Amino acid sequence: MEILMDVLLMLGGVAVFMYGMKLMSSGLEQSAGSKIRNLFKKLDRNRVVNYGIGIGSTAVVQSSSATSIMTVGLAHADIITVKQGAGYILGAKVGTTLTAFLFALSGIGSGGFSISAVFGALALNYLALQTGEPFVPTECTSELLDKDLPNSANALEQKYPRAGKLSSYLIKACGMRAASFAFLITRAFRKYVRTILTLKSKIKLRWTLLPRSETIKKQIDSGLPILITTTFAGEFSWHTMLVYGYRESYGKTELLVHSGWYKSKFNKSYALSGETHFYQKEIWLDKKLATFAYYFSLD
Repeated sequence: MEILMDVLLMLGGVAVFMYGMKLMSSGLEQSAGSKIRNLFKKLDRNRVVNYGIGIGSTAVVQSSSATSIMTVGLAHADIITVKQGAGYILGAKVGTTLTAFLFALSGIGSGGFSISAVFGALALNYLALQTGEPFVPTECTSELLDKDLPNSANALEQKYPRAGKLSSYLIKACGMRAASFAFLITRAFRKYVRTILTLKSKIKLRWTLLPRSETIKKQIDSGLPILITTTFAGEFSWHTMLVYGYRESYGKTELLVHSGWYKSKFNKSYALSGETHFYQKEIWLDKKLATFAYYFSLD
């Protein structure tokens, strides 16, 4: 009975939506004068213009759904063409991310916390430890963890005072922001290399969009760390993480990641000397959730 009610409610919602679309289309068709129609015809010059209109509209209203609904109404009223409307809708999907992108470019978070800087620092410390090369200044080299893991931020700072030194430097001196991704991460990394490293053997970092599974596997097998940034990934959306393993599961590649989140559901604990200490559970993400990947290389 409950399932039937859910189905009826869904069908009722669709019917109301379709009726609203019809009313809006009729209203637009009646109210749209020749000037408005001519304006849209002039705007229909090429695809780039159509994309730009979709991006700009969604950036203003901050809702790709609203832009899409208006576009469908305009097309139904024959004010715009279907090809024109398709450009608006595709642009709307980009425009809805514009706020996050502007936030990344702004100075917000440049002097505070940045998860991208945290994992960039972890990767650099790992490379320095594995290769024996001074990729990290001594004063910024993180201490190695022991069994007595801290159970609070204050305990972490007292026991491992250098743990956040390198990430702080990446934020303050290299401009790695709170929402850095793609070229914003590699740009900050290049600045770090120029100002800190004076080695003949340089370390490089490159980024790619929609990384391939084989490239990730090859990088991990060679002992080099990888960073990934997600976009739409549930509770891990818009997040940069360190990847340090992979596996094949039911025909898909999963990545073992360090999320950097210390919520109880992401962690396990143990008791030592009457205190509870935490460590992170294994977190496996579908490789398809990685929108950007960052590969280290040593020359």
